[in-house]
Amino acid sequence: MQTNRRPETQSENQFQLPAWPGRNRFVVPAVAAVILIAAIGGCIAVFSGNKGTNIEATVVATPPVLTVNIERAIVRPVNQQIRVTGSVWARDPLVIACEANGLQIQQVLVDEGHQVKKGQPLAILNGSILRAELEREKALLASSEASLQKSYQPNRREDINGLRAAVAQARANAAQQHAVRVQAEANLANARNNAKRYSDLLVQGAVSAQEAESKDTTERVAQAELKNSDEKIRAADFILKQAEERLSMAVSGGRLEDVQIARAEVNKSRANVHRLEALLAQTVVRAPSDGLITRRDAHIGDSSTSGKSLFTMIRDNQIEMRAQVPEKDLSVLHAGLPVIISSASLGSKTITGRIREIGSHVDPDTRLCTVKIDVDFKSGLKPGMFAEGRVNLENFTALTVSSSAVISRDDKYFVFVFEKLPQSPAATPQASSASAVKPMTNGIARLHYVLPGARTGNYTEIREGLKDGDEVVTSGAGFIKDGDTVSVGQ
Repeated sequence: MQTNRRPETQSENQFQLPAWPGRNRFVVPAVAAVILIAAIGGCIAVFSGNKGTNIEATVVATPPVLTVNIERAIVRPVNQQIRVTGSVWARDPLVIACEANGLQIQQVLVDEGHQVKKGQPLAILNGSILRAELEREKALLASSEASLQKSYQPNRREDINGLRAAVAQARANAAQQHAVRVQAEANLANARNNAKRYSDLLVQGAVSAQEAESKDTTERVAQAELKNSDEKIRAADFILKQAEERLSMAVSGGRLEDVQIARAEVNKSRANVHRLEALLAQTVVRAPSDGLITRRDAHIGDSSTSGKSLFTMIRDNQIEMRAQVPEKDLSVLHAGLPVIISSASLGSKTITGRIREIGSHVDPDTRLCTVKIDVDFKSGLKPGMFAEGRVNLENFTALTVSSSAVISRDDKYFVFVFEKLPQSPAATPQASSASAVKPMTNGIARLHYVLPGARTGNYTEIREGLKDGDEVVTSGAGFIKDGDTVSVGQ
């Protein structure tokens, strides 16, 4: 028959009944004995001449092996649910390791179960050696910085002043030599005039030749003095130029190469200081985030090892339930759906979580996918606890039977459908009998394989294997087999 229902999904809440135990070892022989006696009685009746008895009458005469209860399979509203199970985990567990190597743990400031804030000290390591090395590197840095400053201006102030005085002296000397040359030029001009005049007078016979030669000699001496004065001027100018260059170099500072070398030494020392400061900071192990300390592996006196875990914490107190969901249920799940969660630690109390993430892959062996459900940290659930979840989906109508009628064996599900047999006239009680017992209805139990679906209350959806109105065995189904004769009380 057709029912108004949602597309089929396979869920963990699909009815899962454990296999019923086998028949009781005392009941089976007794039942077998009853069947054997009934068979012998039937044979005697046949050979005694009751030729009118048909096969159906023979079946009716077979005693029932068990008295059972039955109910009809009917269509009813079903509240579709998906049941999931899983464990509670930290959403983002943080393992806090030690970065420093070979340092002794001096103090442990927190323990398991402590709430911590970001940056809060958790443990302190021995950093005395690092502090001594840091002081040494700071002293070297100061020395390098002083050398750099000296490379900018290697000359002292008094040296520069001396160079300035030397320039002034050289400039005065050069000026003096220029003045001497002017005098020498004047002397040469005067001597040249005298020599010419005496030469003219010598022609006239006014002066002697000796006096004329004396004036010529004086002219030549004046020329030599002027030439000598020019040489002294060039020397004085050269000395002045050298003095001015020395002063300029002293004032401008050190050479570029010296400055670059000094600056490199400063950078080297500064880098060593920063390295030691970083190592010293690692001697204080701090919380990288707010959260709860769930494990402590640090102990006073232990030697630290780089990368070794000291603490484990839950970042920002965020926990989640990681549920395993069959692949066929993934189509109806999405982020944001509420999940009703229960756990043994909560007793009868339930909490509500929400699906945050559906896994990106399905395990090829189990066909299960991990679904992450956000859980309130204050709910009472702790990492490692087992929990069960229930996702309520849309209601629909479907064919249902009592959950006790569905039997699971070897990953197969089946029910027993009751087929009523006609009553024998001899079995009809006399109406006049005041103490008559109500008659029993006999029938055949037929095994039907079914495909169960959602379960709601005490009823289970049957997707395949039954039709509306079928009568199924609800009690005692685990003690009968296909084709057994059973009895139902009126």
